[in-house]
Amino acid sequence: MKVDRQMIEFTPDNIDGVVAQLAVVIERGAGWLNIEPIVGEVAMDELRGRAAPAIVRAFSGRGGKIPFGTFVPGDHRKGALGQVGLEHSAGPRGLQQLRDAGVVMPAGWRMRQDHGKRGIVCDVPRDEAPATIVRWILDASIQLCEIDLTGWWTAVINLPK
Repeated sequence: MKVDRQMIEFTPDNIDGVVAQLAVVIERGAGWLNIEPIVGEVAMDELRGRAAPAIVRAFSGRGGKIPFGTFVPGDHRKGALGQVGLEHSAGPRGLQQLRDAGVVMPAGWRMRQDHGKRGIVCDVPRDEAPATIVRWILDASIQLCEIDLTGWWTAVINLPK
């Protein structure tokens, strides 16, 4: 399948471009969105210096140090729900950590998975506002991130041709 990709650099204070593109993904009921922070050189050097051997990472109960959010829309023909995923390094019970910090799942979202290594996956109603999806991914990522962030993020919008 051929895919058109668009990358947007943005800050949490200016998400309008990402929201507009996510609305296209939802309207088409196809494609996906990825969101991750832009990490500075200091953080990259720190990550390289603290990297555990591959065998340790394979059996670790935690995901990668850089949070990675994803949204996939539901299939319109089947009335399927969309899904939000968030890989993070905060370990098990990520949703509980978010609730404790005041970052709650929006009404109507259902937890599918809250795994220390594979991350959080939630079902999202088909009519959820794109801004709510983007804002939750950002707020949850910021809260669960264990490294210093630059304040800049990338969103990659993938649409089938």
